[in-house]
Amino acid sequence: MTDYYIFEDRSLLDALLVSLIVIFLAYIINSIADSLILRRVSTSKDRYTMRKAISILVTVFALASLFAIWVERTTTLLIAYGILSAGVAIALQDLLRSLAGGILIIISRPFKAGDRIQVGECTGDVLDIGSFSTSVMEIREWVDADQYTGRILHIPNSFVLNQTIKNYTKDYSFIWDEIRILLIYGSNWKKSRRDNP
Repeated sequence: MTDYYIFEDRSLLDALLVSLIVIFLAYIINSIADSLILRRVSTSKDRYTMRKAISILVTVFALASLFAIWVERTTTLLIAYGILSAGVAIALQDLLRSLAGGILIIISRPFKAGDRIQVGECTGDVLDIGSFSTSVMEIREWVDADQYTGRILHIPNSFVLNQTIKNYTKDYSFIWDEIRILLIYGSNWKKSRRDNP
């Protein structure tokens, strides 16, 4: 009497079983990370970014594990890992730069919440410093003087790596400003220049 198996090759069955376990573990890890992020991260923008980053990382590790299961030769496996890691680095370069910028802001403290900063053309007061972006209440733009425009800017933290940050209030809590007084032709400018009590 002969036994008939669906899979003649036992190693193929083992590889399929281990692959299913890897996919199931990736799903479980992703679900646990989602619930932790939902409880710990307050803003919806940071929640979305963290979920996306963890989902991508779990997918990358699952794909790397599946490569290791199905590819037997080590050189082929190393080439596959190299191509995969290069693809991930290219796909996530903005996210990784923003995360690196967030770490740099935490370590070097070029500004803190409440400081007035200028980055490129954007000027405003820092409201919040997140892991991936900095929230700034915008001033100037179409409004004269240093009044708020009512817009909140979310600047990716990658600006720390390649742009100049102008901090108006880091060492001195007052902001210098000037008032221009216009005089008509023929005015007594000497009298206007004199200090009056």
